[in-house]
Amino acid sequence: MTIGRPKRNPIEAIKTPAFMGYVCHLAQISYTGYQLESYFEPERIQIKDDGTRIRSGKWDRFIAGTHTPSKTARDTIYSKLGHKDALEMYFNHPIWVALAAGEFDSQYWMNFYQTLPIDIQKLIFKKNNTSGQPLVLKTIRLPTIKSILKFWNDDAFACLVALSRDSSVNIDFFAKRELPFFVHKYLQYLFEMSFFSRVTKELWEHFQHYIIPNSILSLSHHDLWTENDCYHKTMTYSRAMGVNYLKAEDVCIINSKRSGNLFLYWKLFGNLKLINQELNEAFHSKNYRLPDSNKGLKWLIKQMNKHLPKSEHINATKIL
Repeated sequence: MTIGRPKRNPIEAIKTPAFMGYVCHLAQISYTGYQLESYFEPERIQIKDDGTRIRSGKWDRFIAGTHTPSKTARDTIYSKLGHKDALEMYFNHPIWVALAAGEFDSQYWMNFYQTLPIDIQKLIFKKNNTSGQPLVLKTIRLPTIKSILKFWNDDAFACLVALSRDSSVNIDFFAKRELPFFVHKYLQYLFEMSFFSRVTKELWEHFQHYIIPNSILSLSHHDLWTENDCYHKTMTYSRAMGVNYLKAEDVCIINSKRSGNLFLYWKLFGNLKLINQELNEAFHSKNYRLPDSNKGLKWLIKQMNKHLPKSEHINATKIL
């Protein structure tokens, strides 16, 4: 009997290119195998008499996601670039566990939840009691889903994806109805403003093949997940999110990572069309006076200010 090579874990085709995108970002080099090899292992590039370059192709395979960088390869990166802790944390991030292909039992997910930051764990676990009983998940309600999303980071996204896949968790009707919407919104963010932007099609197909069929993501908001041409619709929303984010930076509504996350989060609960319209007006005006519209841009800024240090508050009367 011939034993073939082990079947490749599908998540690696997304994980490795995203990881290499992070590396290229920190190294400030182009996202190509040649640039990576010339930066980290220039001695391996040989030039023949006719000027032809001979390379190993290892870094091209990392970019393509067909091979995963070993610890030795990652150590090569860290020895030249630094940032070992941040890059290793990303390489071993809970998001890869949440997105893994397959059907998993409750213990798999319980182990996963315990790898999340403690602030998220506090939202989903019942308080420990003095009798030493094991951790127990709360009933997940809509306010809990919103509180998780408010962190607006990959840990929160990983948690929401896991909750949508974990058949043992008790999720109430309202949370179950809105969870697909919130997961999709963060996915739009990943497509446009993260290292996943290099593999949007691959990430979308991964969701379609491995995540959605065994989750509650297709139970509501069908136009986002299961109707024809959903990928291109998602990309359109994603690009619009990026454009409006840049406009908000230009008019000084966003001036930090925290304010940017709050802008994206609170925008979900306002009048999206009106906010975008007023943001565009502000972008093309000087000293734009914010109108008292119902859940428009002025409302959004007030929500942001509630969660920002006083020194970072944004003028809710007019913006430059």
